[in-house]
Amino acid sequence: MPQTKAALRRAHDNFQGHLIQGSKEAIERSRELLRRTEALVRPGLPIVSKQPSDETPKA
Repeated sequence: MPQTKAALRRAHDNFQGHLIQGSKEAIERSRELLRRTEALVRPGLPIVSKQPSDETPKA
């Protein structure tokens, strides 16, 4: 039984890791799409930083 629990724990941790990595990649793709869309719609707009900001955007 301990082997089963250990294997289940490893599978769970592996799944969590993939889930987190997939989420980070999806966020980065969304940011890239936003940057490209804003560049097309409003060419004079400053480029959105690749690094997330804690600041609230100013309207």
